[in-house]
Amino acid sequence: MIDDLAEDCHDVEPLLHPLGFIYTPLARWGHATLRLHLWPPVAQRRGLAADEVSPMHDHTWDLISYIAHGCLDNIEVGVVEVAEPSSADFRVFNICGEGPVDRVTRTDALARIEHERRTRHVARSIYTQPAEVVHRTEAGAEPTVTLVLALRTGRQVERALGALDLPSYTSRRQAFPQTSFGEALRDVLAGHRS
Repeated sequence: MIDDLAEDCHDVEPLLHPLGFIYTPLARWGHATLRLHLWPPVAQRRGLAADEVSPMHDHTWDLISYIAHGCLDNIEVGVVEVAEPSSADFRVFNICGEGPVDRVTRTDALARIEHERRTRHVARSIYTQPAEVVHRTEAGAEPTVTLVLALRTGRQVERALGALDLPSYTSRRQAFPQTSFGEALRDVLAGHRS
């Protein structure tokens, strides 16, 4: 399937995700979506800006991810809500997606990080990430390709952690050129075969 996408990706609509990877839906069912995620080499990745939330977030869906090429670390973050800003590391933000537009809304909830649990996942392995668990993903320095099955739950709003003084904002996911997406996949496959 990845070979086919690398050769002719005219039937997909890649988007650049705020977390630095390129993704494209491959199939949709009533409660599930299959997507391909491509992290370019680290030097070509977009990082989050100071006026955006951190990479720590949760999902409204359960995730099953197959690492086709490369490797990544999934870091689950233990978060505790606190009452006082002096005890807080972050503010909690709600993220409501409307197509390619994300409305990132500041809440009154404050949080502190208590612990992190890092797991490494390499090519030809599978990992799962339940909905509502705060985490962040760090792909290796080389390109990484994953197939992600997202199983929707009943929750509608995702959350992310951001700076205490960060205001609400709106961001739009940018289309990524199909030809560039195919070229990037061909580069990954060429490197894997050499």
